[in-house]
Amino acid sequence: MSEFIDEKREAASEYEAIMASQHDDMKAFKESLNKLISVDSNYLDGYNTLYSIALSEEDFLGAEIMLNRAFDKALQLVGNSDGETWPKELSWQNKSNQHIIRTFLNKSIDFWMEDKWDEAKNILTFLNNTNPKEGLGFDFYLLAVSHKRVYSDFLDEYTDNGIPNKEGLAWFERNSKASK
Repeated sequence: MSEFIDEKREAASEYEAIMASQHDDMKAFKESLNKLISVDSNYLDGYNTLYSIALSEEDFLGAEIMLNRAFDKALQLVGNSDGETWPKELSWQNKSNQHIIRTFLNKSIDFWMEDKWDEAKNILTFLNNTNPKEGLGFDFYLLAVSHKRVYSDFLDEYTDNGIPNKEGLAWFERNSKASK
């Protein structure tokens, strides 16, 4: 399969406008995101944001539904109907692909949190292989999943708000060399 580049979507600029607005009324904010999804169900950041909101509200079923909808759409968009056939490239540098990459990252982390190591590793390997020099942390997460590190423990020990800390960078350096 060759390089995938998603089409430019009007929903992307609508999403940016929604995100730039005030979010004092959470119900109205969620309604705006749901409306955006109804306008273009293949623009995935509406789902991704509703997923994050549901997690923060401890609505785990709602979060799972949003993430699974986004993930299914993402697989359809890139032509991966079997979960194994990835495009040769899905570059973060192409802004129109970023909503798809965010969805794949969210799903890989979801698999990781559920100790579904192979599923998480499959997605993270794809993301890392198609974006090796982007500095997006796919290699960091991939190594942690390969070592079957518990997600919450790993974040607590090796990151500050999801960004690798000094200990995390040292851990990555030691273990990435040992893996080669």
